[in-house]
Amino acid sequence: MITRVSRCFKRPYSLPSHFSNPSSVPPQYGQHQRSESPKSVEEVPQQNKSQERLQDKTNERSSESSLKELSSILAMCALAYIAIDNYNNRIRLEKLNNDSNAINLKTLQLQQANFLNAKKKQDMVMIEERKETNRRNFKMALHIALLRKQLKEAGIEPLGIEDATREYESSVRADSSVKHVSGQVLWLDDSSGTYIDSDETWH
Repeated sequence: MITRVSRCFKRPYSLPSHFSNPSSVPPQYGQHQRSESPKSVEEVPQQNKSQERLQDKTNERSSESSLKELSSILAMCALAYIAIDNYNNRIRLEKLNNDSNAINLKTLQLQQANFLNAKKKQDMVMIEERKETNRRNFKMALHIALLRKQLKEAGIEPLGIEDATREYESSVRADSSVKHVSGQVLWLDDSSGTYIDSDETWH
């Protein structure tokens, strides 16, 4: 132990440099921390500002992307509404067109049926009038033939065709009313009463 202590004292020992050079005095404890702390305090606002700018840009980008997404959704909704509205209008117009066609077809069928019924009724009236005219003409011809026979048997010469034609032109009247389907209705004027027998009927 004594030997070790003696060796220590025998070693050359050099003093620190600040003893001989006052400019190389080491800083006191905590002086480096105090000198460095203001730099960190000055750098913090800049870092905060850069972080705030970055955050603002991020927020702007996120807001722009949100607006774009919202605009896209609104545009899609508008297009979907227009498509659905056009489809509904097309279906409604097609239904209206089909209903109108059905109504027009039904109306046309009713008109055709009414026309056919009216034509059939008119044809039946015309046939009946023609039948009645034919019966009347045949009765008249038969009556004239019998009268001519009676006159000849009584020794009286009956009037000829020329006399009958003149009497027709002067005494016969005609009715052209539309109520008579088959044609005109003829009758004898009252002035020709010489040739009318009240007891005879022409029907």
